[in-house]
Amino acid sequence: MPRSNFAALLLVLPSMLWAQSPNLVRNGGGEARGGLDGNIAPLVLPEWIASGDIIPADYVLGAISGWMSPTDPGPANRGRTNFTGGFVAVSTAAQTIDVSSGAAAIDAGGVAYDLGAWLGGYLNQDDNARVSVEFQNGLGALLASATIGPVLAAGRGFVTALVHQATTGAVPVGTRTVIVTLVCTRIAGSANDGYADNLTLFLTPDPFAPYATSIASGIGAGSTGLAANMIEGGPHDNLTVNDQVGGLDRMVELALIDDVKVRLTNPSLVTDPIPFAVFGYLGIPSSAQAFNFPGLGVFSMPPAGFVGDPLAFLFADNLGLGPGLLPSTPAPAPTPIVTGGWSLTIPALNVPFSVSLQAVFYEFTTGTISYSNAVVIEVS
Repeated sequence: MPRSNFAALLLVLPSMLWAQSPNLVRNGGGEARGGLDGNIAPLVLPEWIASGDIIPADYVLGAISGWMSPTDPGPANRGRTNFTGGFVAVSTAAQTIDVSSGAAAIDAGGVAYDLGAWLGGYLNQDDNARVSVEFQNGLGALLASATIGPVLAAGRGFVTALVHQATTGAVPVGTRTVIVTLVCTRIAGSANDGYADNLTLFLTPDPFAPYATSIASGIGAGSTGLAANMIEGGPHDNLTVNDQVGGLDRMVELALIDDVKVRLTNPSLVTDPIPFAVFGYLGIPSSAQAFNFPGLGVFSMPPAGFVGDPLAFLFADNLGLGPGLLPSTPAPAPTPIVTGGWSLTIPALNVPFSVSLQAVFYEFTTGTISYSNAVVIEVS
């Protein structure tokens, strides 16, 4: 992509009204650990505490093994992966979300939640998935809960499919923690064909606004897939640091002795490798430093080479935008051997630092430009 064309995309961020929070569920479609064929569960499922055999199966590779395919009914914004239950009777994945920073608005009352997910299963079997949400106070006491699903075979017309499920309600006064849990249950056969994708949880009005940094807001979600919404979910989390995407503030906190592993997963269902550039910023860019990409949404930081900010730099680049600090090659499409991404491990520097990263993808076959979620690396 010519540098002049890329620079032309940058406009000053217009004022925005934060009526709805960003999607609070991180890695809600399993994109942060892509490239799996559905037969072996990963050792780590970024942002989730998993038990049983939860697998983020690639739609293309999974179809070869008999799981969901890219053409089975489901979300238009499905990304590369969906969750399956593996080969045990019950598999679960839970995510704990700290919402204490929104305590003032929550305790004033009037904050509503919208919980959504695409849920389904295989052909005429009643294997299924359901998603629950629990609201707890500061002492861990349960204040309220809700569940969506399951969608049994009759509910999806006895075909392999995902069907959108949703519920809404009031966030209880006193809520400090929200727990989202996915449960996949096997009813028949040897495989647990409970399927799920694009888990979402939105709060309205946004109790966390205004945001001091663009990364913590919805801007930090990036633009892979469709914009975040109740029906389709997304954008997807394709950038991880040490198998994390950083929770609500998108910050990954590491010790001085920790190596830093940066990983990008391929965001597209195309079979070609996806070239990319990873932009960096020393520290955390403020909301005033975000830029609007026409037709794509807002980038969370000033991109190096196109603005005069001395704190901006090019972390890695194979788009030809300029010399990156670290070597990289285009993120490969998933195969049974290559697990769908590019990764680089930086040995521990043993010094404290704060760096923000966000990637831009360019899909040559379709001419699509998108960018990953942003992550702040905080080493102390």
